[in-house]
Amino acid sequence: MIVATQFKTGDMRKYDFQNSHAGPCLILTDNFYFIIFERLIFEAKMRHWLRVFTDIGENWFDFLHSICITLNWLYKFKLVAMMLMLVSVSISQPNLPRIGQYQLQFLSSNERNLAIRDGHAFVTGWASGLTVIDFANRTSPSFVASINSMGMNTRGIALTTHYAFVTNPDSGVYAIDISRYDSMRVISYLPLIGACRMKSLGIYAYVAAFGRDTTSSGLYIIDISNPNVLVINGFVQVRQINALCIDNGIAFCAARPGIVTIDITNPASPIRIGSARCPYPDGIAIQNQRAYVANDSGLCIFDVSQPENPVRIGFYYMDAPTWTTDISIQNQFAFLPVFGVGIRMLNMSNPSTVTLLAMNEMPDQRNRIHSCVIDENFLYTAEAQYVGVFNFTSFLPVEEFSQSTLPASITVSPPYPNPANAVTTIAFSLPSNSFVEAMLYDVSGRIVQQLVHERMISGTHRIQLNTLNFPSGTYFCRIKTEDEILIKKLVVMK
Repeated sequence: MIVATQFKTGDMRKYDFQNSHAGPCLILTDNFYFIIFERLIFEAKMRHWLRVFTDIGENWFDFLHSICITLNWLYKFKLVAMMLMLVSVSISQPNLPRIGQYQLQFLSSNERNLAIRDGHAFVTGWASGLTVIDFANRTSPSFVASINSMGMNTRGIALTTHYAFVTNPDSGVYAIDISRYDSMRVISYLPLIGACRMKSLGIYAYVAAFGRDTTSSGLYIIDISNPNVLVINGFVQVRQINALCIDNGIAFCAARPGIVTIDITNPASPIRIGSARCPYPDGIAIQNQRAYVANDSGLCIFDVSQPENPVRIGFYYMDAPTWTTDISIQNQFAFLPVFGVGIRMLNMSNPSTVTLLAMNEMPDQRNRIHSCVIDENFLYTAEAQYVGVFNFTSFLPVEEFSQSTLPASITVSPPYPNPANAVTTIAFSLPSNSFVEAMLYDVSGRIVQQLVHERMISGTHRIQLNTLNFPSGTYFCRIKTEDEILIKKLVVMK
């Protein structure tokens, strides 16, 4: 066992296994730890295995000193039969405060997911089915209702105005009427083996499914305009797809070999258009033409301004020998659930040098975090037996709360192009976080499509509307926030 001696922050750490210059020793930095045998450096980087890094000759100490950076973690090693086993102990890192939690009835060894709406958390997972929790009082959340008629292995969830859509990889996709919490019921079911995480936008749900084999593994686009009858509208094959997000008519998928981009402007015929490597991705988020991919090493950041050619522009290597399970982002901040460890809050303002701001290490079952969601500067986590809530406002810079760069009220730009005959974009800006409902109506006042129904953060947002199947005519886009209602006219011309 190594007996470690503390040094000042920023210094290089060097611990001898033996009292011999030729014997093995351990040198630690922020993201790397090196094992020295003779003049060979073995680099163990967030892994349980070692590999030869380089042979740097006699001046190895000077070389290492030049690349050492601030140490935030202390590692202990045991050397048994030439095998190294890692045990990590955190030190001197700001704590991300956990302000509340709700204990679920069943412990889930499988994945849980959650969605937040109107102060309520909707949680899937194992025998719990779908559980609704009231987080109006975040420090003391309370049970509302549950339904568990979707089988023993519920996973993904997406919400619309009156319905929840829940996946079960053993069976398929379920539509649940949640208009009344005290009488929630399954109203339809679509067989789809392997269905896992999902997103909904407008009249479509986008489902990541492993399938029975590689030919049935991929992205399924499901028409949910009539929740009583779910219909597969389109499919594109993607190998080992784990998660996805939708932005500007593109589906960004976390899958083998990394990030995969799919053009979904025509839902009936989605087209795979690009990809980039990122080992073992588990979660993905999009913001400002950047894709943030959580994987088994930490976080990879891609420039996706050209979806056909994603380019990696940054990364963050974790300081724990485990993997991430999801990612949530708000402005320049990212939150990574690290399975078996806890939560990491990162500053991504400079993608080339992502920094760790805060973390929360959690004991017992709570550190098995499966997914996370941000709502109003609070982070909600779906865990093995808990739903937790964290307050990260104290870590936000003052300018995060400044309104100088935001409009005094909601602004909506005219649809572009207008008239439209295929895809048009509707952009709007929010002065503050708000629940947003965007609906498209025809001239008779009939609802044609729900575009948005979710809580959104302050700033500029864009809605991609595919009018390919709309008849020619005049339509109206009504955007409603908690304070205002604005309407913009759209002409569809074929």
